[in-house]
Amino acid sequence: MSAAANFSPKARKGEPSSSSTSKPAALPSDAAAAEDAPSKDDIATLKAEIAVLKYHLKASQQEVLDLRKRLEANKAAAASSSSEAPSLTDISAWPPEPDDKDKRRLIKHLLHETYVSLGASAVAGVGVFAIRDIPEGVDPFPIVNTHLALKEQFCTISAHELRDLAPEVMDQVKSFFAPLTKEDEWTPQTDAKGNILYGVLCTGLNSLNCSWYLNHAPDPKDRNIKFKEAENDGEFNSYMTTRIIRKGEELLTDYRALGREYLALVTDEPLP
Repeated sequence: MSAAANFSPKARKGEPSSSSTSKPAALPSDAAAAEDAPSKDDIATLKAEIAVLKYHLKASQQEVLDLRKRLEANKAAAASSSSEAPSLTDISAWPPEPDDKDKRRLIKHLLHETYVSLGASAVAGVGVFAIRDIPEGVDPFPIVNTHLALKEQFCTISAHELRDLAPEVMDQVKSFFAPLTKEDEWTPQTDAKGNILYGVLCTGLNSLNCSWYLNHAPDPKDRNIKFKEAENDGEFNSYMTTRIIRKGEELLTDYRALGREYLALVTDEPLP
């Protein structure tokens, strides 16, 4: 209904303004309607904007689905790894006090899952050594009572952001934290300005465990442990033994799995 139909037009001079003598307002002409209609360019712009909105909506929906799947996977992993460990519903209560179940799990861990210690290495500086025979196909660095421990995650930091570090500290960062690599797992990732990106442990150098001291073996026959790729973004790799490691042996891996820049720290050979 036209808005003009909701009221009577003003009477012309000399005529009464009663409802019986009033005339309906004139409808807009075809020419006026054509002027008000959107142009082809306007329609095309609107269609493009709608397409963009649909794309972002679909991407957001997929992201929600992925997050839900990841949440369910994390819940399942936490349930299987912590066994009867208590669930935390109040962040202010973290960390909870260890209980008898935590103590029993710790004793079991010390009895059956404590495999390594640090020692002077003939390869380089400090290394990781087996203090008991380690089976093939296991992670020799398991954590017990994971509900009491901080999750290892990294912050992505560019070399430019680390430019003010003391040289000794920067040497430690480069020694422990390999640059992030591209999909070829060899070429370092860089930011828009070409600065190398490092994955640095969020809790800093003072929270490193034994696994951070694994040394490199150039000869494949000397390697006895390999990297296992992290399941989620922002997390570090884990490890798996490739054969039985005897008591007293040093655990050695292949730095090639960490990319070109990190391998360059331990070899003088020209790298592609």
